[in-house]
Amino acid sequence: MNKHSFTKWLQSEINASKRILLSLYEKYDQLKYIEHQKLVNLYYEHLCQLENKVIIEEVELELIKKKQELIQMKLNRREKIDETEIDAIIERERQILLGKTTPIEPAQGGGFFCEITEEEESELQKLYHEIIENFHPKLHPEMTQAQRELYDKAQQAYNMKDYNALKVIYDLLCSTQDSGLEFEITFDIQKGVDFEEESVCKTDYTLAEKIFNCFKKTVDVAVLLEERSRYVRLCEDKTEEINEVCSQFPFTIADILKDPMKRDVYKSELNDRLHNAVFERDRYEKEVRSMLESVATHE
Repeated sequence: MNKHSFTKWLQSEINASKRILLSLYEKYDQLKYIEHQKLVNLYYEHLCQLENKVIIEEVELELIKKKQELIQMKLNRREKIDETEIDAIIERERQILLGKTTPIEPAQGGGFFCEITEEEESELQKLYHEIIENFHPKLHPEMTQAQRELYDKAQQAYNMKDYNALKVIYDLLCSTQDSGLEFEITFDIQKGVDFEEESVCKTDYTLAEKIFNCFKKTVDVAVLLEERSRYVRLCEDKTEEINEVCSQFPFTIADILKDPMKRDVYKSELNDRLHNAVFERDRYEKEVRSMLESVATHE
């Protein structure tokens, strides 16, 4: 085992980390700019109206229960019942509850997205892959300010699904590209490959990895080691960002939104909740009216 073996091992680790990071950047941007809008559109098409009705009716049910409790509290204390005062309390509660439960509104500027076919979207994704691979600032820290600004514009065009604009920006980026922006890939990437699996590397560097710490580090090796660590940290950070996105609406109900059968089941559950809420609300309203009428009779 010699220094050259360690260098090759570290370079393979760096290349693998770059490819993993590239896939994570693509996944994050696709979730944020493409999948998010698709899921929101599905939500507003199939579930939003019904879910809003359920939310409002369940809130009103809780409020009429609260009103009954307040009236009963007054009766228990033998205090005068001021319905106007109680209704003001209930209205404040309504604003709080609706503020907590109102579904997310459609994305701002949603109407400015370009309508594209699946084939066009596939081409858009391929082009964006090329841009991330060759011009992402974290993968290529030596990029110029002009290139960074063009990359930001590319993200905006991808967000708007504007293939023509993305192609123009890509051509501009390529025209400003220095040879130092490219990095050599020492292994093949095929569609569907899990970049986190060790199989992405053709060469077995198990021995180099095991005995690496037993050797004194040269300056060159130390630089490569730091570069590998940097990519590992970037991968961890981007993975956390992806997990955060997936933990929020609409990704939390993505399996329901994408599956018509699951949507139907959920709609059925919503209709049952709506029916129960309306029924219970009507019952409580009758009880409240009866309580107030009884108080009025005795006064």
